[in-house]
Amino acid sequence: MRFYPAPAALAPEVLGVVMLRTAEAQAVPVPAHAAALFTIVLRGFVSSAEGRSLGAGGFAGEGSAAQARVLHVGADTIVATVLCRASILPRLSGEPARLFAGQALPAELARRPDIEDWMAGAHDDALVAARALAWAAGLLRAARQPKACANRFASALANWGSLEGGRVVAPEGWGERSWQRACRDELGVSPKLLARLARLHASVRGQAGATRQPWAEHAIDAGFSDQAHLARDYRLLAGTPPMRAVAHQALRLGASELAPRFFGRAAAVGNFQAA
Repeated sequence: MRFYPAPAALAPEVLGVVMLRTAEAQAVPVPAHAAALFTIVLRGFVSSAEGRSLGAGGFAGEGSAAQARVLHVGADTIVATVLCRASILPRLSGEPARLFAGQALPAELARRPDIEDWMAGAHDDALVAARALAWAAGLLRAARQPKACANRFASALANWGSLEGGRVVAPEGWGERSWQRACRDELGVSPKLLARLARLHASVRGQAGATRQPWAEHAIDAGFSDQAHLARDYRLLAGTPPMRAVAHQALRLGASELAPRFFGRAAAVGNFQAA
């Protein structure tokens, strides 16, 4: 699995592209998120517990999700996923992101990529990622200009200091109700879920290194009430127990690369490969 970050010109809406190649069939957890995902299957197939499936040449999008789910990816499969903030959906549709939460995106919402061209370059992850980012740039050019309130929200999100401790306090200058409404309209999730996601990703980052705290001690330091609370959030939001989560390449990638970019706290440089 490789992550190719979007250039700064596409920020904050476009985060990057994840390329997944499998030699054998595997289950891939997809954490809860406040993103819009656009998935293209270049070879093989992908299916979900909800009964959705995509074969070679398939293209589908989805809105934000309040719970983790598991994708079943076939052997010898190549998948490219363009990851965006869910705030791109109001710009594409004129509708609030909350209307797309937990839903497959309508086919007419995003221009279908030239998948045959992508498939022709499927031997080269970097080439496919470059084409995917070019497609995402076209998506942004065709989107409506963000409203002033959307720009104000993006700025507030990047400076929302209460996130990683799991506390839900509206940013300075925002009332509680207006912040609740802005989060749901721009990202399709509540501030509480957003804070829980930030705390989860910070926990994975902290425990994925060479030095790992005992889980009971880490739970308190990371802002959970106790180890049981931590384990519950991992299962609901990451789709797997804590010990497996910090070892899983997809979840480590999300915590180390995607979450900082989502919250506007990392520069879009380099690329990440999880072994």
